[in-house]
Amino acid sequence: MARCSLHPRARHPGRTPLTPDFFRTLAFGLLLGDNLAPARDALVFGLEREPRDQTARYWLALAEWHLGRRDSALALFRAPA
Repeated sequence: MARCSLHPRARHPGRTPLTPDFFRTLAFGLLLGDNLAPARDALVFGLEREPRDQTARYWLALAEWHLGRRDSALALFRAPA
């Protein structure tokens, strides 16, 4: 079985650790492909694991803004660091 190449720290063949960094990377690819709702879901899931991830919070705010959820986006932009 081939080693998963999605994450550089994958320890198990065919398995990728579900770290906040993984979800950010996944969301980034989805954002680039204009798949905003799945990107939003990946960012929310990553933030549940690491609530202090400011990069994910910012990207989530951008996704929310583009999905038309302006109030949610503004709250994320204004959230304390």
